[in-house]
Amino acid sequence: MKRNRIVFAILWILALVLCYFYKGQFSSMFLYGILLLPIVSCVYMILVYFQFKYWQELDKKFVTKGEEVKFKFSIHNESILLYPLVKVKFYNMNSLFEKTFEDKSFTVNPLCQKDHELTFECKYRGYYEFGINSIYIGDLLGLFCIKHQILTPKCITVYPRIIPLSKFAIINSNIGDTDKIGRSNYEDNTMISDTKKYVQGDSIKKIHWKLTAKKQELLVRNYDSSLLTAVNIIVDLTRNNYSNKENALIEDAVIESAIAVVHFCLQNFIPTRLMYFNDHMVTYYAKNMFDFDELYTVLFQMQFDQTVPFDEVVKLTLEGTIEDVDTVLVTANLNQALYTQICNFAELGKSVILIYVYTPTNKEKEEIEELESIFKLLSEANVICYRLGPSDDIKKVLEQ
Repeated sequence: MKRNRIVFAILWILALVLCYFYKGQFSSMFLYGILLLPIVSCVYMILVYFQFKYWQELDKKFVTKGEEVKFKFSIHNESILLYPLVKVKFYNMNSLFEKTFEDKSFTVNPLCQKDHELTFECKYRGYYEFGINSIYIGDLLGLFCIKHQILTPKCITVYPRIIPLSKFAIINSNIGDTDKIGRSNYEDNTMISDTKKYVQGDSIKKIHWKLTAKKQELLVRNYDSSLLTAVNIIVDLTRNNYSNKENALIEDAVIESAIAVVHFCLQNFIPTRLMYFNDHMVTYYAKNMFDFDELYTVLFQMQFDQTVPFDEVVKLTLEGTIEDVDTVLVTANLNQALYTQICNFAELGKSVILIYVYTPTNKEKEEIEELESIFKLLSEANVICYRLGPSDDIKKVLEQ
């Protein structure tokens, strides 16, 4: 279009020069013809704009990550006019799907239509506006265009995958310990039901020190056992400063790893507590597969927008857990501060399992050496660690 405007400007200047130096009927007609052409072309463009019709369709609105979706669109010309230029622009989906959606330009003959069908793979979870963003109608000379904005775009929801695990460290660490897996007296230590006198064998951590000082005898807390918990799953929602594509890969790996562990626990009737920090600590409880859909929806909708360091979240949540609860940490941020928190609770006899999603960007040599040192020290502290790349097979890694 820019080139057409330059050519037309040159013709207009030539017409002026011709009319100035060679006055006559021919030069005047040429000049007025050059001046009238844009007006006629604009009128023609406006007629086309009010006559054209379009149609677009998605074969699926709800998909699971990795599935393919077909998108069809069509431009109809039901008049006897030629549509000289129709340009279709799509929503910016280059970073979201496997194929690149490039703008399409074409002409539509009278009483004809242009049909297009595109197939693409949904690569990332989330809600997306999809399809045609706008349609540009050009004039005969290619000098101007009118934009038709699509007010009601198509929408697509991409759900994270549910990856079933046949084994995981939680069940492996408890094989043969039927009391730990199957008993039904796990306590929620955020809710005190009553107190009793201290007897030998009671945990010192359960001593109610304020009431003990008041009554002048050792009293311990009894916690409410209506909410059973055998596994705590804590998800790191810290915002990372990578590209949109890298962040999407990392976040999806974190979410799908957490979903895999939740699914495994509930399928094996292991009471589970899902926790994350979203301006405050948020907790969801589940006992069996009947509760899975709720936790799956919560994980799907998680936004990685928190600025509180994950080590502080771990410190806040692990301080309130009982000794025989397995705690699974799912994070893409591993540093010395988080290592210190994990080791502090490992020394107290708490079972901690770390799922670390490493970033795809190149790290400095010192940073790589620090991570390797942390993993070595965690292994020596009997902390089970999983290292997972954004494109790795989650099932294969977590079943090791």
